[in-house]
Amino acid sequence: MRAHLQALAAHQLVVVDAHGRWKATEPSSVIAAAAVDQDAGAAWPERVALEQLGRDRQDTIRWVVASERREYRAVVDPTARRHRWQAQRQQALTRQAKVDLARQKAWWNGLGDHARRVQTAAAAAVFAALSPTEQAQRKHQLAVRRARVGLVERDRHTAWWQALSSQEQDKRSVTRAWAYHRLPEDTRASLASTWSEHRARWDLPQPRRTPPSPTAPARPDATPDLVIDLTGPPEEVQDTLLDLLTTATSGRPLGRELVAGSAR
Repeated sequence: MRAHLQALAAHQLVVVDAHGRWKATEPSSVIAAAAVDQDAGAAWPERVALEQLGRDRQDTIRWVVASERREYRAVVDPTARRHRWQAQRQQALTRQAKVDLARQKAWWNGLGDHARRVQTAAAAAVFAALSPTEQAQRKHQLAVRRARVGLVERDRHTAWWQALSSQEQDKRSVTRAWAYHRLPEDTRASLASTWSEHRARWDLPQPRRTPPSPTAPARPDATPDLVIDLTGPPEEVQDTLLDLLTTATSGRPLGRELVAGSAR
């Protein structure tokens, strides 16, 4: 019996209430249900169109979200963020270096000749008191600071050296050679190594060293027994070396860096 009732219910001919009582449906309700099915069939194309529109909108939203995610990841990506930070840091350092250079020039231009000599001597004394490694680090720091504002170390070195007179170049070379040879051997080796690295790193001219020619004829005015004591006072060493240079070159100027043990 129950199976027959369920079959009739499937065709909407009977219904069952909450108490389990079955009863026949009204003819009007069956007709209304059939009308609803007909309306649903007529509305099917419209429903399909609306669903397609919804999918299109979802695809658009997904594309926008994906684009925003890509932009966000580009901002927070560690590598991109590190590169951006490094570029911004270099810009800030360049601006600060330009400010420092302008301030330094203004301060230096405001000094008199005597004050400049005092400052130069004081700075040279502080630099000479540093170890070879510390001197190399200090020179590198200054070179980096100048490079940030667009200065070229080789051009700066050439301009500085050419601005010196011949007498100043001779005096500087002889004095530095005297001071260099008074240093301990290990200190001289360390200075030669660090300065060579500094010149190579910043494309500075290497000291010109001309090896003596074994076939060069002996000069009649040269004294083979001449011994120069580099441990004596620098004034005496300077005068002796200058006399020797003048005699050896017949009064012609010599490459001053030949005797500069630690040229600038």
